[in-house]
Amino acid sequence: MVHRHPAAARCSKRLTAATGLPLQSTVTKWVLSPGNYQRWRLDWKAKVALEVLEELEAAWYQGFAPVDVEHTIQNIERQYVNLAQWMQKSGIRASDRACFAFTFPVEASLSSSSSPSSSSSAGKDNEDEVEDDEQDDDVKEAAEYAGTTAGRKRPIEVAFRSSKAQRPLSSGVFSPVAACKLEYEMKTIHDRYESEQTKRICAVQGERFRADGEKWKSEVERYKAGAAKAQMQAERARAATEQRKSEIEQDRCGMAFKVEGLASRHELAEKGVPFEEIDKIKLCEAGLMGIGKRN
Repeated sequence: MVHRHPAAARCSKRLTAATGLPLQSTVTKWVLSPGNYQRWRLDWKAKVALEVLEELEAAWYQGFAPVDVEHTIQNIERQYVNLAQWMQKSGIRASDRACFAFTFPVEASLSSSSSPSSSSSAGKDNEDEVEDDEQDDDVKEAAEYAGTTAGRKRPIEVAFRSSKAQRPLSSGVFSPVAACKLEYEMKTIHDRYESEQTKRICAVQGERFRADGEKWKSEVERYKAGAAKAQMQAERARAATEQRKSEIEQDRCGMAFKVEGLASRHELAEKGVPFEEIDKIKLCEAGLMGIGKRN
């Protein structure tokens, strides 16, 4: 790779987030693999491009040319140069948090006037000084190589328009536009399936809640019927109690007549006592009062 700085190695993983294109993502992963970039620097560009194209075709991304791979790697090199210079200028050492302060454009610009400068502050330990020296060497190496290939660098979008994307394709080969359309259609179908599945789940849950509601309603009706039946039984028991109470009162009145030596109403009627007189006498009340006094 262009440099060996720990923070730059971690920051370089964010290069794929710049575009989201399959070519950019595949080439970046290939560059970050151990030993691949050294082969690229040894002018094995044609073989390297074919290997990257094989990886793209294995992932069902077709329609790219070797020149697309070369331009993408050169673009990543420029981004590495900017990253290394920014890290040296800011004095960053293996800090993941500091990586998020650096942005990775799709087409990085490298001004020829900016030259890396090495600096080491007093009071640093030997490990920091060695790290600074390695960083300076990496920046110089990257800047020199970027200068030699500056005339052959193009953006990824230009490479797409001038390569396979504009040339007629044979049968069975997808262009980037067709691949994008296919991916969009697959995503649309997946989203539609998810929405339909969600609707079915909601419908099943709704039916379940409705069934639970009907069951709860039937339970309430059954409870109301049981309560009404219990109330009717209570009314019957109360009526029977009142009837039994009146019977007990009559028996007590009869006992009072016999205890007091008084005749009953029937006996008085048989003896010819008028009913009005019988009502005035109120033998039952008098007999009960007599029983109460003796008790």
